[in-house]
Amino acid sequence: MANGTGGTFKVNQPTTTYHPGALATNTTYYWRVDEIEVDKTTKHKGDVWSFTTIRPGGGIRGQYYRDTSLSGAAVINRIDPQIDFNWAAASPDASLPVDSFSIRWSGEIEVPFSEAYTFYTNTDDGVRLWVADQLIVNLWTDRRAPTEAKATIELVGGQRYPIVMEYYQGNADGDAVAQLSWESPSIARQIIPQGALWPPPS
Repeated sequence: MANGTGGTFKVNQPTTTYHPGALATNTTYYWRVDEIEVDKTTKHKGDVWSFTTIRPGGGIRGQYYRDTSLSGAAVINRIDPQIDFNWAAASPDASLPVDSFSIRWSGEIEVPFSEAYTFYTNTDDGVRLWVADQLIVNLWTDRRAPTEAKATIELVGGQRYPIVMEYYQGNADGDAVAQLSWESPSIARQIIPQGALWPPPS
């Protein structure tokens, strides 16, 4: 439908599922399902629903440091599409050591629905996570294996919130892993996609 009061008829079908095909990005869609009784003359109009698809692109700013305390000048500043890294025993970049480095990812996250969102960090070693200016994960310690932490926060659909994740790798006995996922009643658990992330406002 083009809006909440009118629209374009799409299809009659006897089944209970319908696949609309590819949808445009950054677009609001409305739909209504009408039921027609077997006499084919009595129609019951359904409620109008809507959703907005996310925009393409996006990503989050990553600042990479040559120590475990995010100090001094960052040696790398770039836009990472997601926080989904498993460097194992390697380094993120030739300019960084294999151990004793840290990263701060910062930007904004856009949420599609008004509901509770659970954020999952999976890291080796330490991690801190802020969402909507709230520190919701604080595990700034060495580990010998990737460790998961989670926290849940209520967010409003269609809004963008500040998000910051800080990470360090300092344990020479462990692999370097940094991943950030989410889920909600409407979103299956997944790495937070690039389209939901925005670099910091300039």
